[in-house]
Amino acid sequence: QFGATLTGPVRKDTTFFLVSFEALRDRLSETQVDNFPDERARLGFPDANGNPTIEIHPRIPRYLALYPLPNSTPLRDGIREHRSTVFLPTNEVFFTTRLDHKLSDRDSLFVRYTFDDATSFDAGSSSVFQTKARSRRQYATLVGTHILSLASLTTFRLGYTRPTIHEDSVGSVATPEELYFIPGAP
Repeated sequence: QFGATLTGPVRKDTTFFLVSFEALRDRLSETQVDNFPDERARLGFPDANGNPTIEIHPRIPRYLALYPLPNSTPLRDGIREHRSTVFLPTNEVFFTTRLDHKLSDRDSLFVRYTFDDATSFDAGSSSVFQTKARSRRQYATLVGTHILSLASLTTFRLGYTRPTIHEDSVGSVATPEELYFIPGAP
């Protein structure tokens, strides 16, 4: 995480500026634990002669092939844990600019603009499918103040807010289009 802030006068005793920048680069990795069918379950629990004891529909093995074979602790017949390292990077850029101006001894105003852009990954419910989140937030504010007396003042505010968030499912394996549940879907 790094950044800087710069502030100072534009015009002595009347106009001041502020610029602030911050960035974040988080490189998180974590162990994901999933439960997947083991090789015996994928083959229909073969008997001693290698014949399946449970019939598996011919289309199912292609879907099962999308998931890795488990590599850890057996849980129950046909299900085992799969442990894998999942890389979950986060990138963020944030900056603010502000300008303060004194119009008179009783009147002042300021304008501020804030921008925040971020991308992050979430492991989700399975290491095979992650969620990529992208967000962009923008805020603009204009505030004017008039001092009526030592006991009262009036302020007007005008603001603009535009937050956007997009989330996409990101597979770590390529899914052939013929396996899509909805033809033509992304």
